[in-house]
Amino acid sequence: MRLHYIIPVLFSVLALVWIYTAIELYGLWDEGPAGGFMPTIAASVLLIFSIMSLCKTEHSIISHHIAELTPVAIVIAMLGITQLTGMIPAIMIVLLGWVKYIADYSWRKSISISAGVTLTIWLIFSQWLNVPFPTGLV
Repeated sequence: MRLHYIIPVLFSVLALVWIYTAIELYGLWDEGPAGGFMPTIAASVLLIFSIMSLCKTEHSIISHHIAELTPVAIVIAMLGITQLTGMIPAIMIVLLGWVKYIADYSWRKSISISAGVTLTIWLIFSQWLNVPFPTGLV
């Protein structure tokens, strides 16, 4: 098996496991969407894109650059920051870093954007929808 097939094949298997688990454990539909409805849709989209990636690799050579892993590294860093500071401050820190260093905005604009987005997320999810956010050690 060629190296560029490994990730799409792994994601395809992972998507199939998610679909099976979501349907079997949480159900798909019970007088409305059940707990497994959204995971099934997300896993189905992952499966479709993985299959498309497998078909695409047949006709082209894929080259990767280490900079493509930056969003993955940022998400992993956010998971670590969330454990320490909680979800809302972690969102603000990650957005600030992303807007400042990846999008290359000024500090003033970066702080404004990250504060505005964080406030919007907090207002919608915490205040309006009453979704509890993880709290950190701090």
